[in-house]
Amino acid sequence: MHRLLLASLLLLLTTACGTVSHGTMQRIDVTSDPPGAEVRVHDCGTRTVAFTTPGHFVASRKATRCTLRFTAEGYVPFEMTLARVSSTGAAVDAGAVVTDVLYDPAGALESIAVAGAVVGTSLAIDWATGGLYELSPSDFEVYLEPVGESELKIEN
Repeated sequence: MHRLLLASLLLLLTTACGTVSHGTMQRIDVTSDPPGAEVRVHDCGTRTVAFTTPGHFVASRKATRCTLRFTAEGYVPFEMTLARVSSTGAAVDAGAVVTDVLYDPAGALESIAVAGAVVGTSLAIDWATGGLYELSPSDFEVYLEPVGESELKIEN
């Protein structure tokens, strides 16, 4: 009985690890060559944002089509969409919970049930709040092509 009470307490303390550890919003840092390009940010879970490089903005981790449009006089406009990927932090947090709960082989069946509840609840909350994800890249420089040239480079 004590083990079940302790496991229940662990469930409450570790729920939504990704949401707690890095939040539902993410800072994205942007630079450009040339500096001073105007960036308009759309569909990032917040209102439309505009800033001049170098700069940053904050986006929702739930955003699936976070798009940035770069413009500068004398340069070809450029548009890119950030990728939403699973956060490595959420997976590591879930793995730590399973390891902690399963460490006691004497109560293996009970521990497995509790671990499933902990991880399942945690992942469901992180999925719903966006804590399970991160936008990528989160820090990058865009090289704008001068009007009349043929290549555009992006560095992460």
